[in-house]
Amino acid sequence: MRRLAGFLVAPWPAALLAAIWYSFFPGPLKAASMAVAVALYLYAIQIVLGIPVAIYMNRRKYVRGGTYGLVGAAIAGLPLLVFVLWGAQGGSRDWEMAMRGPYWFSVFGAIAGLTYWLIVRPDRSRQEKNGQPAG
Repeated sequence: MRRLAGFLVAPWPAALLAAIWYSFFPGPLKAASMAVAVALYLYAIQIVLGIPVAIYMNRRKYVRGGTYGLVGAAIAGLPLLVFVLWGAQGGSRDWEMAMRGPYWFSVFGAIAGLTYWLIVRPDRSRQEKNGQPAG
């Protein structure tokens, strides 16, 4: 049950951060639409890459929060990095501007990965299965 809660809740702290950041820019719906876009992107990444990676990490007994944060950053940022590099084949681009998308979505993915870890706490659930107190 905690894994389902982690899956459902994990994108929203990152989406909230995106909404706060974009609220400083003009436009009435920019903050809300960016929050929804970030949440939908992170849900899609979770379904396509996150679930298989979480199963793999569970089988390999990866339980540290930093690992979940790094994996979240990688699976959220790498698809956008591929699109940036693929789109740049045709000609010159402003690389600083182009790399902002993968950078920020890597940050959002790291936040989502850490949020998932905080909810699921695989380190504590493994201790509980072994009969040790969780804490």
